[in-house]
Amino acid sequence: MLHGFADSLVQRLVVLELLEIRPGGEPEVVAQLAERLAAVETGSLITEVVRAFTASEQVEELWADDRQLMDVIADLGPRAARGG
Repeated sequence: MLHGFADSLVQRLVVLELLEIRPGGEPEVVAQLAERLAAVETGSLITEVVRAFTASEQVEELWADDRQLMDVIADLGPRAARGG
């Protein structure tokens, strides 16, 4: 469920040039994001997304600010958040 959301979010951010990932690193970034989100019981989704990206050795640069992340997540819609 969270893997689908993580995958959609990472792909969208890369396409929008808001996230730069090392070549071949996208699957690892998606897995790390999904794992981090699954482990969080409370807190801000945006904060946890940023923490996952900044902790990943595969992420070269996160260009998106909190507002842009919120907008991209909202554009993905609830279906993406459910992994469908």
